[in-house]
Amino acid sequence: LFTNYTVTGINWSVNLGGTETFITGSGTYRIGGEFALQQELTLDLKVGDNKVERFTSGLVTGPAPFPVIAITISINNQYCFDTVFRIHASPVPADQVTPYRLTEKSTFQRGCFEMCDCVIGPLLPIKGNFALVSLASEAPFRQFAVVDVRWLVQRSPLATTSSGTPIRGAGFYTFGGDGASQQRLSLLLSVGREEPARYDSGWIAGGDAFPLIDALLSQNGSRCFDTQIDVHAEPRPTLIRRPPFPDATAP
Repeated sequence: LFTNYTVTGINWSVNLGGTETFITGSGTYRIGGEFALQQELTLDLKVGDNKVERFTSGLVTGPAPFPVIAITISINNQYCFDTVFRIHASPVPADQVTPYRLTEKSTFQRGCFEMCDCVIGPLLPIKGNFALVSLASEAPFRQFAVVDVRWLVQRSPLATTSSGTPIRGAGFYTFGGDGASQQRLSLLLSVGREEPARYDSGWIAGGDAFPLIDALLSQNGSRCFDTQIDVHAEPRPTLIRRPPFPDATAP
């Protein structure tokens, strides 16, 4: 009586107390029923640095015609102290998804920056793909979701093989402004087997050359021990797809 779906690649952001907070996770969605159309959304979500918690709607009447989803999920069924998401979602039109690739200028570097007492690591090439999804925006800014980040850090500047350290994640890109154009690239990335961490450019000059993207990301503002990812990216002409091998370099 029900059609069942897997929910993957959750990439949400919410402003909590003035701080942009990432929400990631996965789960299931089902819709159907014998008499009345019903739906149920169950997600395991990580909100910021909190532990993963299960949010569910229970089986409820579906107010929106599928594939549009309008539903409320919570931890405690909206009883007493609780956290609640009211979700309104719809499929992304194909013309609002732009596939991107990193250019040869992109680099990865880890070590001590400025006047800290340790050695800075080598400047390593990084390659791979991602996509931008246009989001509802308020002038004078334009905002995009960054999805399906699939990058590879090569083991040395002269490496010619496809082996290296994979980077996976997602996030957001925003640019615009009333006067001088500004931009911000903020991503939640897993480097190799490390736990996901936030890499942020902060608000910097740029955005005038869009759709080209040039932004320097770091975890700690490039102070003391840190990781820097210098992102130089451009649209690519092919539709993004997930390759069957781990280096994420195929079109």
